[in-house]
Amino acid sequence: MSQKGPVDEATIESLRELMEEEFDELVESFIEDGQKLVDGIGSAAQNGDAAEINRIAHALKSSSANMGAFQLSDYARELESLGGAGTLDGAADLATKARDEFARVRESLAAQIQRA
Repeated sequence: MSQKGPVDEATIESLRELMEEEFDELVESFIEDGQKLVDGIGSAAQNGDAAEINRIAHALKSSSANMGAFQLSDYARELESLGGAGTLDGAADLATKARDEFARVRESLAAQIQRA
């Protein structure tokens, strides 16, 4: 998959066609839920809770991939693996990368709603 920005345009266009008038609601829901997930990963990393990182990162991985945010999904996959292994080595750095990437994704998706 060729992704130049934070979200894959082909994925967004497919979602727009599939969801039609509900596309904006889908994006808004992803932005709201995604922010909670990213914040939760950051909190879990600070608290040293590998199991919680695993659980939250799994949800973020799937939802990000569905929205075409493949870099964010990759960070979440790495976090999920760390959490599943019960280790936090590198989790804080990955949580920061995921937070920063989510901000880019959020901005890109918000522009998608405005252009509709």
